[in-house]
Amino acid sequence: MTADHYLDLLQPGNKDDYMPVELRAIALETIATRFPLHSWLHVFTDGSAAGANRNAGARVYCSAFQICCPVGRLATNFDGEIRAILLALERITAVEAPNIAMLVDSQAAILAVTS
Repeated sequence: MTADHYLDLLQPGNKDDYMPVELRAIALETIATRFPLHSWLHVFTDGSAAGANRNAGARVYCSAFQICCPVGRLATNFDGEIRAILLALERITAVEAPNIAMLVDSQAAILAVTS
């Protein structure tokens, strides 16, 4: 199994250069181009915390399964992001798919698990 990671979108620029609706469209175009649904299973991960630094949770969603769980009372957003990635990795080992794209919205978490 090989794994690559991308931290860029198809259109160049800075987050501040676009309106939120434009960023969403660019992100969806990037996902559809790089990981077309007919040949890739899309696995979305997310972590969040109250005030960014307490009561974190982790969530994983794809067409094959969903996971949602608390991470900890003193856990941060980052802890939630990492836990969501780990939960997804544990679960996708049982999924039969030719290609799997894990879609993570935290560059810090991506860099942490790929370094």
